[in-house]
Amino acid sequence: MSYEEDLANKKRWLENLKAGDEVVVNSHRSGLSIAKVSRVTKAQIFIAYKNLAGNSIEYSYWKKDGYEVGRDAWYWSSLAMPTDDIRNKIQLSNLREKAQELIKEVVIPSTKEDVLRLIEAIKPFVERP
Repeated sequence: MSYEEDLANKKRWLENLKAGDEVVVNSHRSGLSIAKVSRVTKAQIFIAYKNLAGNSIEYSYWKKDGYEVGRDAWYWSSLAMPTDDIRNKIQLSNLREKAQELIKEVVIPSTKEDVLRLIEAIKPFVERP
């Protein structure tokens, strides 16, 4: 598929989005995530999130191209179609984050044998230059 066909497909998809539809938000700040459309106007698509305080915050995106309204070169985000490939990337990323959090909580064993077993278990996952 050519770039022009991809762009035309995305524009059609954006035009047909409605409240409740799933989208992928590709954010400079937080990477890829799945979100739901909260509402749609003639020119914009709105995505609602709950912040850490539990308050609902809406972000708006242009229907014409899927980019966040008011974006700049430093802080931008855009909408994309939720394909199986993107869903798998998001799932893998979430699992990696969970693994990193668990690794931070590992208590180093107190015996030499247990430390060696822990090292052997981790070795296959350590990247080497």
